[in-house]
Amino acid sequence: MKKVFATIFAAALFLMGTQAYAQLSVGAGFMNAQDKTVTVATTIVGNGTSTVNLDLNGGYAGVSYNLAIPAVNGLGLAPGAFLSALFGNDDDTKYTDIAVNIPVNVTFGYNLAHDFKLVAFAGPALQIGLIKKSSYTSGGTTTINDYYSEDFYATHKRFNVLVGAGAGIEVANKYQVMVGFDWGLLKTYDDTTTVPVVGSATVTATRPMQIKIGVGYNF
Repeated sequence: MKKVFATIFAAALFLMGTQAYAQLSVGAGFMNAQDKTVTVATTIVGNGTSTVNLDLNGGYAGVSYNLAIPAVNGLGLAPGAFLSALFGNDDDTKYTDIAVNIPVNVTFGYNLAHDFKLVAFAGPALQIGLIKKSSYTSGGTTTINDYYSEDFYATHKRFNVLVGAGAGIEVANKYQVMVGFDWGLLKTYDDTTTVPVVGSATVTATRPMQIKIGVGYNF
């Protein structure tokens, strides 16, 4: 996947240096993501697996640069950058997740009628975590955990690779309404703890999916 992402990104840079038609777009909308933590325990009294899903809701905003590929009508390549801010609650614990998403999508537009187009996109994205924290208040004392800190007992990885796809409509070559999905490919946390004689436990964290619903404007 890293080679695919690098190849598509290199192609985007090449097209930016040509005379291909290009269009700058801005977009924003609602985002929902699910973080999944799985614990697999192997002990002298038996084995077990537990799964915890955390729902995060928030929004995203950013820009993309759609470069038309002259060889195929309607086909394009769109590198971009989007900031996402997600928040969640689990009992008395609050979660904050802020990241930069850098997609490089292959896009396709099909005219259904005058000034009315069906658009679709698909491609990889690099996700860079900026802030990932949880806070818990008890007895007037607030405990804050920074998941990216080396001091945290379960330090998470900042980088993830996503693969996404989506579709929507475009009106007057300017206004867009889009729905998209991203699937995380990497583990954001993976660690095994072993206690002699007792057994071991492996904990992994992933982001299986995030959903985006938003609007856009083409300049």
